[in-house]
Amino acid sequence: MAVVSFSVPKYRHHKGSGQAFVQVKGKRHYLGAYGSPKSKEAYSRFVAELAASPVAPAVVVPTAKGGLTVVELADAYWTFCQGYYRKKDGTPSGWLDHIHLVLHSHLAGLYGRTPAADFGPKSFKAIRQTLVDANFGLEAAQVVMGHAKADMTRSMPSEITPWP
Repeated sequence: MAVVSFSVPKYRHHKGSGQAFVQVKGKRHYLGAYGSPKSKEAYSRFVAELAASPVAPAVVVPTAKGGLTVVELADAYWTFCQGYYRKKDGTPSGWLDHIHLVLHSHLAGLYGRTPAADFGPKSFKAIRQTLVDANFGLEAAQVVMGHAKADMTRSMPSEITPWP
C-alpha cells in the first residue's frame, strides 16, 4: 500500500471578515472567528481529518444545529462504561483506562463542541488515526474504537444517542 503524504495547511486570518481559515487545493475552509477556541478546535479537527483521509479532505462547515454535543455524549458514554466495564468481583475493568484515554485525550480535544449528529465516519477515522499517531497501535485503536462504536449504537439509551 502506498503511503500518502500531505502538508499541514496553515491556520490563517482573513482580515476582511475576521475569520480563521485554511486553504487546501485552492479552496478556503472557514473555521470561525480568528483566534477563538472554537476556530482552533475546528482547525485541529480539520487537520486530523485531512491526515486520516488526505485524498478527500473534510469540509468544516459551522452548524447552527442544537442538541447534544460530542462531549456531552462522551460524558453519558463514560457514565455507562463505569457501570458496564466491571469484573465479576465489581472492580473496574482495564478497558476503562483505554476508554478514558480515547474520550478525554483525543475525542474531547478534537470534537468536543461538535454536535453529536455531525460526528460521522470521517470523524471516527480521524480519532482512530490520532490514537495510532500517539503510539497506541493500529490494532489496539481499532479494538477500542470498535467497542465504543458498538456500545454507543446498541447499549446507550436511544433518547441520548442521535443515531437510530
